[in-house]
Amino acid sequence: MESIFFHNAMLCHVYFKGSAMPFEYLREIAQAELPLTVTGEACIDKLRVLRAADMVAVMLPHPESHQQFARVLALTAKGQALLEKAGES
Repeated sequence: MESIFFHNAMLCHVYFKGSAMPFEYLREIAQAELPLTVTGEACIDKLRVLRAADMVAVMLPHPESHQQFARVLALTAKGQALLEKAGES
């Protein structure tokens, strides 16, 4: 999977070609500079799954909000441990 990062002063958007599973997305987030602003409904849905599993600290939009962006603040200890266990860190 190819990811493209666009850096802009205080803002970083992550766009993915194809559809990553939440664990693959966690690996991509771990390589990014945090905090990270993410746009796109599919990416935000993956962040919802990762937050529910306590893998990331993230501010998410309300599902009915017209503003569709999320702010990833950090990987949690649980998220970091999972990556270490998988040999990713």
